[in-house]
Amino acid sequence: MYTIMASAFIAVQIGQCGNQVGSEFFKLAVENKIENKLSPYLYPNNECRAVCVDTEPKVVDVIKSNSSYAERNLVCGMFGRGSNFAMGFNYQEYFGYRNESSLIETAMERINKECERLDCFAGCLMFHSLAGGTGSGLGSRISLELKDMLPKCHLLSNVVAPHFVGDNPLQAYNSLHCIHHISSVCDQILLFQNDIILHQCKKVNANMAHLNRKIALSILGLLLPTDSILPTKASYGAIGMEPLDLCRAVCPTPDLNITRSDFASHSSEWSKIFATLGNEFKSSSIGNISAFTNHRTISGVCSLRGSNAHNLASRHKDVFQQLPHLKFVYWNSYPLDIWYTESPICNGAPYKKSVSICANSSTVVDYLDQVFSISKMKFDQRAYLHWYQKFGVEVEDFDESFESCQRIINSYKDAVS
Repeated sequence: MYTIMASAFIAVQIGQCGNQVGSEFFKLAVENKIENKLSPYLYPNNECRAVCVDTEPKVVDVIKSNSSYAERNLVCGMFGRGSNFAMGFNYQEYFGYRNESSLIETAMERINKECERLDCFAGCLMFHSLAGGTGSGLGSRISLELKDMLPKCHLLSNVVAPHFVGDNPLQAYNSLHCIHHISSVCDQILLFQNDIILHQCKKVNANMAHLNRKIALSILGLLLPTDSILPTKASYGAIGMEPLDLCRAVCPTPDLNITRSDFASHSSEWSKIFATLGNEFKSSSIGNISAFTNHRTISGVCSLRGSNAHNLASRHKDVFQQLPHLKFVYWNSYPLDIWYTESPICNGAPYKKSVSICANSSTVVDYLDQVFSISKMKFDQRAYLHWYQKFGVEVEDFDESFESCQRIINSYKDAVS
C-alpha cells in the first residue's frame, strides 16, 4: 500500500496587480482541474486556497463576485498607500488603528488558519507588483512576516515590474526597496515586466486583461502538476511538488534567485512554439540601459504540455537544440530540466500544445541596472526622500537597498563571466 496526497500551496494576492493576476491564475486553475483529482491550489470543492489583501476595496469587491474565493479570506482596508513603499511597509506604525484595523495582523491570521486546514502545507505563492505602495510595501512586509511566522515555508514570489515610462515618480524607489526585501526571504522570484509582456502580446489594442492572462499562463504552465514529478508506487509522496522542484532546478544560490518565465502555445506543432519562444526572448532587451551584454543562462526548466509531450521530452538533445537563445553557462553540465504531461494547460485549440520556460538568466541585470541607476540619480539629488522619511524609511535604508541590489547584479555578472 502507498499513499499519495497533494502538496498544498496558499496564494497570497496583494494589491491591485497581485489580485488581478492571482484571479486570472485561479480562473485558469479551475478550468484545468480534472474532476476527482487532487489540486495543489484548490480545495475539492474548487475553492481557491488564497488570501486576498488590498488597502482599498475596488478590486476586492470584484473578487467577491467570484464564487471560487472564500469571503473569509478577503482582507481589505479603506485607504490606499499613496504609491509609496514606505507607507505600505510602515503604515500601521504611523497611523495605528485610527483609520482601519491592522491589515498585516488580519492577513497573517487568515494565512495561519488556512495553513491549519491543510494536511500537507508546502508553501506560499505571492502575487504583487514592484511599483505600487501596496504591492511593493505591504507585499514586502507580509513576505517578511511570513518568513518569521513560518521559517521553513517555501516562498515563491510572482512580481510584476512597471512600464519603463510610468506615471509614478516613486516607482524606481519602490522597486529598489521591494527587491531588497523579497530577495532576502523568498526562495525564488518570478519577474514579469509589463513592457516585455505587452510587446509579446502582439495586440495593437492589448489591455491589462491580456497582460494578466499572459502572466497567469506563464506561471501556471510551470506550476501545474506534471507526469515528470510524481511519487513512485514504492514510496509515500505528494503530487504538486513543482514549485519546490522548480526552485531546486533553477536557483543554485540565494543571490541568484530572480528568474524569468516565457509561455507559448500552438494547436499542433512543437516547432512553431519553440520559434515563438525564441522571438519573444529577443524582446527581453526592451528598455535596456545596461552596458552589460554578455548574457548567459545559468539554469532552466522546460515544461511541455499536450499530446506527444512525453515522446518529445525523451529526446532531451532535440529540446535543448530548440532553445539556442538561452546560451547556457559552460560550468553547468546539466542546465536544463524537462518536464512533461500529456494534458493541455487549458481547453481550446490554441492551447492543445504549450511550452513554458523558466530561465535563471543574467538578462535580469538589464532590469536591475535600470532600477539602480534611475534610483541613484534621484537619490543623489535627494529627490522625493522626504516622502519616505515621513514613514520611517531613512537614508540608511536606501543605502542598504542600493548595496543589496548591487550585490545581486555582481552575483549574476560573476556567474556568467
